[in-house]
Amino acid sequence: MYIEVVVKSPLKQSFTYSVPDGYMVQRGCRVEVSFGSRTLTAIVVAINAAKPADYEVKPINKIIDDQPLLTEELMSLAEWLAGYSFASLGEVLFAIIPSSHSDKERMVITSNEVSEDKYLTIHQQLAVQNILNGSAKNNYLLGVTGSGKTEVFFKLIEESLALGQSAIYLVPEIALSRQMINRIKGRFGDIALINSKQSPNKRLKDWRAMQAGQIKLAVGTRSAVFAPLVNLGLIIIDEEQDSSYKAASTPRYHARQVAMRRSQSGAKLVMGSATPSLEAYYAMQSGYFARFNLNERVIDGAKLPALKIIDMRREKSLLSKELIGEIIKTKELGKQSLILLNKLGFAYNYSCNCGFVLTCHQCSVALTYYKKAGKLSCHYCGYGVPPPAACPQCGSPSASYHNFGVEKIEEELYRLFSGYRILRLDSEVAKKKSEAEAIIKEFSAGKADILLGTQIIAKGFNFPHLRLVGLPMADVGLSLPDFRAAERTFSLISQVAGRVGRFGEEGLVLVQSHRPHNAALSYALANDVEGFYRHELTIRQQAGFPPFSRLIKILFRSKDEVKAIKAGEDFAANFKGNLTKADELLGPAEAPIKQIAANYRYQIILKTTAFKQLHLAVAAYFATHKSPSGVYIELENDPLSVM
Repeated sequence: MYIEVVVKSPLKQSFTYSVPDGYMVQRGCRVEVSFGSRTLTAIVVAINAAKPADYEVKPINKIIDDQPLLTEELMSLAEWLAGYSFASLGEVLFAIIPSSHSDKERMVITSNEVSEDKYLTIHQQLAVQNILNGSAKNNYLLGVTGSGKTEVFFKLIEESLALGQSAIYLVPEIALSRQMINRIKGRFGDIALINSKQSPNKRLKDWRAMQAGQIKLAVGTRSAVFAPLVNLGLIIIDEEQDSSYKAASTPRYHARQVAMRRSQSGAKLVMGSATPSLEAYYAMQSGYFARFNLNERVIDGAKLPALKIIDMRREKSLLSKELIGEIIKTKELGKQSLILLNKLGFAYNYSCNCGFVLTCHQCSVALTYYKKAGKLSCHYCGYGVPPPAACPQCGSPSASYHNFGVEKIEEELYRLFSGYRILRLDSEVAKKKSEAEAIIKEFSAGKADILLGTQIIAKGFNFPHLRLVGLPMADVGLSLPDFRAAERTFSLISQVAGRVGRFGEEGLVLVQSHRPHNAALSYALANDVEGFYRHELTIRQQAGFPPFSRLIKILFRSKDEVKAIKAGEDFAANFKGNLTKADELLGPAEAPIKQIAANYRYQIILKTTAFKQLHLAVAAYFATHKSPSGVYIELENDPLSVM
């Protein structure tokens, strides 16, 4: 018997091997093969293949799986995804199976989201009934923060399991505390917890249990969308707008798109958020997603907070007088303050009046200063240097740090609020999960006055004693050269504002800004979700950006800048003949971050209103055109960032 296999490689072809007499192997099983001078694991994609006439066929070394690791549904899904994402079938299959995850997923912090109990409000009941009884395959639960979306999701899972179906529950970060995991297990029994922290043996054990129908609920990050559950009836995507649902390396899939594909086989897809992605909101407006609203908080007396912009053009310090005063007032009331700054480190720009800016020698970004560690570091490649005593270019001792980070704010808080109990939580601290959990537990119990952190504290938490949220640099993201900058800023402010006022008391959110009249800030402070999306859709439509078009990003990177530029120019010149009136080619141009890890980066953005036709043309082009020597080409559909 001859079989075709694929290996974990960008090679978009299968390879034929023989199976010794007396042995059987099925499509979707893993085998071990000799591949050149290496021994590799391969996945069987076809059996009873014809014997090739042009080369001698090697026998497989051994059969790893007695039963297929991949169902026919997942094999078909992988074949679609390989074509869609410009990846090889081998790259996709090995991203799906539990023994290999090429792209790490964020596991930052624990969630202390409280239980609503099993008794639903009338609005929650209506949402559950309408989703279950409706004919729509794609559904969206749009609800204000604290409106009980999680309990609706749990009720939908409960109903699906009662019907003998299985379910997938996706979360942006598998940041569930032991308490939360126990809550889910106590309600639903055995679950498969799918994330990159699980050991390969545990993942494989749960994978087989799902295939056998012994486990009917998979909970996890984006890779859980591939869970091999029997009779899949429900897929839930919580916080659908979160960027972690998009894989950053090959295959560059979005869990939402994979879930929509799987729902075609009969499962209902339910997404939810207080701040949906603009694409999802537009799909709701267009009727492609059925929309269900939760407009009220479920806890009696819970109120949305008051929000106010502080014009920092008239302030000279990092923290405004009003924010300082409210922190003091909050302490006097026996309540807590949360300060959110979406920048790590002490400062992230060492510069001099002579024009010198200290940047990474491998990446075209300014180094971030970590005062406690006593070093300047690059967030992209990890390069680090000691802080210079004087400007390396002119020797001036007056060169200094600008554009402050979370460590600088922490120093200022300690200076201003002597005797206050101050906690800090960002990705640096959260590397130690036990320490992160201890911080959240302490703040939740009211044992600290101020919690300072980055965006990881913006959602998923209930702090009973929280009165005040301050955002010292709310508009920092608006300066990024990305068409989604306003959307991300609006979402961040709305999410962090949702931490306040959940337990029946008045809350306050103070937003410091040098752009006080920016639309994203104004709509966020007015809690006008609909108004912001209408405003942003108008701008996107005028510019022809998603959701009114779709994008394909082609990135050319090389250690030789001339080669990267030429590769982009050659593609633009050769591909223009494939463009139609529905398409637009932008570039080649420097990527906003020109250099990362010593690789120069140039990109082309293809914009289209006829995606399928353009996608086929791009795939056909790269099927016959190889990358130039020394140049690596990355292809990505629907990029979340053009940085």
